[in-house]
Amino acid sequence: MKALLCAFLSAIAIPLVSFGQTIQSGYAVITPVSGTGGGLSVTEIYGEQVGSNFFQSSVTASPLVTLTSVVVNVNTTTGINTGVAIVNPNNAVAVITLTLSNQGGVTTDTRTITLGAHQQISRFVTELFSGTSSFSTPMTGLLFVSSAQPLGVLGLAFNGFSFTSLPVASQISVNNTTVAAVSVGNQPVVATFSGSFSTQTTSPLPSTITQIPSTIPALVPQQLTTSITTPLTGVAPVTAVTPLSGVTPLTGSTTTLTGTTGQVTVTTPTSTASQATAGIVFPQLFVGVGGPGAQLLAQVVSGGGWVSQIMISNTSGVTQTVRIDFFDPFGGPLPLPFGPTLPSIVIASGGVATVTTAVQ
Repeated sequence: MKALLCAFLSAIAIPLVSFGQTIQSGYAVITPVSGTGGGLSVTEIYGEQVGSNFFQSSVTASPLVTLTSVVVNVNTTTGINTGVAIVNPNNAVAVITLTLSNQGGVTTDTRTITLGAHQQISRFVTELFSGTSSFSTPMTGLLFVSSAQPLGVLGLAFNGFSFTSLPVASQISVNNTTVAAVSVGNQPVVATFSGSFSTQTTSPLPSTITQIPSTIPALVPQQLTTSITTPLTGVAPVTAVTPLSGVTPLTGSTTTLTGTTGQVTVTTPTSTASQATAGIVFPQLFVGVGGPGAQLLAQVVSGGGWVSQIMISNTSGVTQTVRIDFFDPFGGPLPLPFGPTLPSIVIASGGVATVTTAVQ
């Protein structure tokens, strides 16, 4: 979770050294070695040691999506911010459209980024939309993430040192005949729909999320953002964010219709719907890594007071073996204390395997 958590707490560069240790971060791919991976459930708990306090939150593996949304909550005067990690596990470059809307559903800003094959970016939304006026006052809304390439997406909500995971990103799907966007004349695009959106949640939310030890009566007092070190690197391999105008996160073929209310232009989604309906197969990153049955943790972290604990449970009726490969934001091996790969983890039927990135 290194790159993600560091960028989440501040819109400025933060050193990646804390408590005398360098923070290592990136993402992890869990690949079945024997069997198809059926019955395997992957959960991650990641946390930060701050003095005598330990902050932690849990997430499940990120399903691959081509269109999803993350709830955004920002107040730059109090240190409230939202972080997003995006992983491109594909063997091709992903062009990603980021669309920000306010609480009323009005689009306030749109940017586009390019993320290379096997690469990851983790940023605060204030960094992704640097220079926008959307965050000049406290703001709550939605961030839409759209790409022709399936991505892994993770969101974290921060309040000072305290943080918690947001609901697992799920695929937003639209049937092929649904009107996805309507524009009249030169007026801004308005997201109105003649059909309905549906979501496909592939992983359940964790039953409990613990942000701070139960013995702590309240949240840690608000700290200056410059005093907080997180695993967000600010150096993920992403091209300059480019503002767009009059663009929604849904694209497709355009048709002009004439009705009693005048001429309107409708956009009908194409590839998004078919991918959502057919399901997205995890791509093979390298020989033996990824492929059908593989699962993705969009952020892992180690060092500097940060730690990830990965738990893989096996609810199937047979013993299964998996491997875990850890990658840095550039898609290279992540140098964790035990190395970048755990090649053979055996999980008994009804059992659980636990891996921790803690620095010994």
